Amino acid sequence: MLSAHTSKGPRREVDLFSSLKNTEKIADFIKSRGISPERIFIKAYGSDLPFAKHLVNGIASNLALRYNNRVDVAFKDIPAHRLNVIQDTPVISDEFRDQSIQPDSGITYSIKLLETAQMYAGDALLLETPLKIYKQYSQNLYNYTIGIFSSIHQALEFRQIINKQNICQTCTVLPFLNGVMMTEAEVKKMAEIHPELLLIK
Repeated sequence: MLSAHTSKGPRREVDLFSSLKNTEKIADFIKSRGISPERIFIKAYGSDLPFAKHLVNGIASNLALRYNNRVDVAFKDIPAHRLNVIQDTPVISDEFRDQSIQPDSGITYSIKLLETAQMYAGDALLLETPLKIYKQYSQNLYNYTIGIFSSIHQALEFRQIINKQNICQTCTVLPFLNGVMMTEAEVKKMAEIHPELLLIK
């Protein structure tokens, strides 16, 4: 799983799409090293999930430029004895670290806006809720989603809001497990412990 981030530029849609393109270059390299495209997942957040605050006391932060332009790498379903992962997370003080947005970990829910091969420039960009592009590397279309909600009820409530605002009339709620979209089989299995998954529609 490759998760791309950027520092904040003048246009949110450009931040989002450019972070996607940067990640695709890394995915191309990984594929060239023999990793199957079906095993590569890409997420792009643009500037919506910063590690460091974009502004400190109203002034652009140099730490934001340094730490927000990044690609996070995570591995799924690989036995621990086959892979030694070293977590290299930067250490910065709470004064400069952005903690305003919930991380995309555990079971979370996002609302799918559309599938497209182009850069999205719709009204959802005007909202402060985080946007995300998600795709399996082998797929041609990008899934644009909005929100990272810790409960299905939050996601359903937000979907009603954007329906009323005519941002999306046919939106669906998607479940994620540690940032990876869950399959129907995973939803069915996890619903025994997390019955709220059965509310997805």
